[in-house]
Amino acid sequence: MRRLEKQRSELAGGAVLLDRIYVWDEDAIRHVAKLAKIAFSKIDSSKSTAMVQGGLTMKDELFKAKFKLALSTTDASVISWLSDDCDERIRSACAANINSPLDILRKLANDWNPSVRYTVACNNKTSVSILLQLIESSLPNNDYGIREVIANRYDCPSEILEILSEDTKLDVKVAVKNNKNSSQEILEKLKEVPSEITTEIQQ
Repeated sequence: MRRLEKQRSELAGGAVLLDRIYVWDEDAIRHVAKLAKIAFSKIDSSKSTAMVQGGLTMKDELFKAKFKLALSTTDASVISWLSDDCDERIRSACAANINSPLDILRKLANDWNPSVRYTVACNNKTSVSILLQLIESSLPNNDYGIREVIANRYDCPSEILEILSEDTKLDVKVAVKNNKNSSQEILEKLKEVPSEITTEIQQ
């Protein structure tokens, strides 16, 4: 049985019931997440920081609920809602959720925050087309780190490794060379590339 401590807090002239959850389960998280949607639509940051409950602000409590939900829920509609959250940590949790639909992952692959895009690159659910999208979008800003992440994926397909083997960054080429999915043709192309980057090479 969940232990709930029910408290009322004033939010923008109205009262919202906040259930502080001590033992989390899907239904409890969903309940607080619904409250979060109401609360964040009505409260400004100056007021939320002043509402302290048991050492945590209301914003902290709702963040915990939304983060856990974003990371583990199987409900596509909830993931869709949370994927538009203003906090990049919530969007990153959606990007890490293996239950996230491909259309959500595709949207998050275009997120302005690099941590969200990197998380999409790490999700086992991310399709080849989305990985290609991430690679293409990383080129203008020379964000080679995301290409290195993709090259290090254990399930990275050979067609993507072929593309990344032509990368201008040594770190990416090293990752491709060390990927077990790289074909003999790729390995032959990268025969002059070291298997690891030493301090001397970096200098």
